[in-house]
Amino acid sequence: MVDLTSPRLIYAKGFLFLLCGVMSASLLVLAIPTWRNVILLCMTD
Repeated sequence: MVDLTSPRLIYAKGFLFLLCGVMSASLLVLAIPTWRNVILLCMTD
């Protein structure tokens, strides 16, 4: 496997990780909409 050296691909990979995190957090809040879950999500980030 080759190292990732292109800055454009590194930014794309970072954006995809951020998108996955935001989507998973929003799905968790939509599934169980309590203030406790929102606070716990904010504390872990």
